[in-house]
Amino acid sequence: MEILDRYKIYPIGEGSDYYEVYDSLTKEVVYSHTKRAWCIDWVLEKFIQSEKSKLETKKKGQK
Repeated sequence: MEILDRYKIYPIGEGSDYYEVYDSLTKEVVYSHTKRAWCIDWVLEKFIQSEKSKLETKKKGQK
């Protein structure tokens, strides 16, 4: 499952006091913060790590 499909931030939109990143695979909250931007950053970091891992795997397979 792709990272951006797997992790969802709730509640949707701005104006809440607290935000949670929900893992749709395990059905658990995996990160929470008072700022939505921090939750977005957390998801993006997971995405970047995933893409780096995919590239490293491809490079190893080409050798």
